[in-house]
Amino acid sequence: MKNKSLLEKTQHERNQLIKIIDNSTDGLLVFEDGKLIYVSPKLSEITEYTVPEIEANETGDFLIANDEERENMKRIAAERERLRKKKSTYLSKLKTKSGNIVPVEVTTTTFKQGGKTLMNVSFRDISRVNEAIEQLENMYSNQGKFFSEIAHSLKTPFTVIYGLLELYEHGDEKSREESVQEIRKELDLVNKKVSDLLKVAKMEMLDYPLKMQVIPLNEFLEAFYVKAKSLGYKYCDKSHNHNCPCFTYSRMQEKTIIKADNEVLMDVLMTLAENSYVHSPRKGQKPAISLKTIITKKQVKIVLEDRGKGISRTQLKKLFTPFAKKLFKPTGHGIGLPMCKKMIGKMNGDIIVKSKVGQGTKFIISFPIN
Repeated sequence: MKNKSLLEKTQHERNQLIKIIDNSTDGLLVFEDGKLIYVSPKLSEITEYTVPEIEANETGDFLIANDEERENMKRIAAERERLRKKKSTYLSKLKTKSGNIVPVEVTTTTFKQGGKTLMNVSFRDISRVNEAIEQLENMYSNQGKFFSEIAHSLKTPFTVIYGLLELYEHGDEKSREESVQEIRKELDLVNKKVSDLLKVAKMEMLDYPLKMQVIPLNEFLEAFYVKAKSLGYKYCDKSHNHNCPCFTYSRMQEKTIIKADNEVLMDVLMTLAENSYVHSPRKGQKPAISLKTIITKKQVKIVLEDRGKGISRTQLKKLFTPFAKKLFKPTGHGIGLPMCKKMIGKMNGDIIVKSKVGQGTKFIISFPIN
């Protein structure tokens, strides 16, 4: 009776220990005198095999990705046995039932309990760690591209300004007046670039405070339409006196409201409009840009479409990638469209683009109906 009570106590302690280890890992196998006695449900989730499927194998070695990894495990086990080490940690790879490879950190711990040898083999999924490292590498890479873009974009106007100063110093009165006017233009350009960069830097902050408010969509789009037409003045016939006919707006009858940051949403739409103006004209044609809204049961969609040169499939994949090769404005920083998508997402909206080379591009911004 005493031996039975002792055995039950030992088994209870073993089960408690297994439970503690299991909670701190992404997967666990437990062997007692070389026999598999426990399979963690978490390991089943990682590998896609059921617990009975893993138990049926008895050794669990079929989970290891390939022969090379299996040989590596045997070598480490032999080395642990030779040095009489109770614990060893190493990197390996598991193969899921569907054939995917999962990088893992494996920790093997051996100890005696109740006259038996227990071996715990715990797994920690490090794919998330690898993804985080990759994201950090991309971040530092993008940071370098960002500063390179800033230096390049500011270098051109400053070079022009230096040349104009030379002209001012050695020119006559008329050329001096012209130089001053051109210098002012270049300084305005620099000021705008710096302002844009500051705005982007603020938006990049994780805690950038959005001023979410209820917006009557009809009134908002009417204000955008006026600004967009005025912007289009410099891209088409100047005789239209700031009333560019190249931009059309199909007004909706329904009164709809959305919840967004008024200023940020206007910045996004103006960015898209300017990109459409810059890249819309095909040879011998004027820009042709249209604005309309589509209302469904759950969403309201703002559609901005041009009949320009369009975007290739390869470019579409990189369209919202920060600091990717400039696909739009030659004077841009390659950050406008990625920031547009990011800010729309922060306002609980979505932005997608459809385009065909030679036919045009369509941007669709969707918001839930408020």
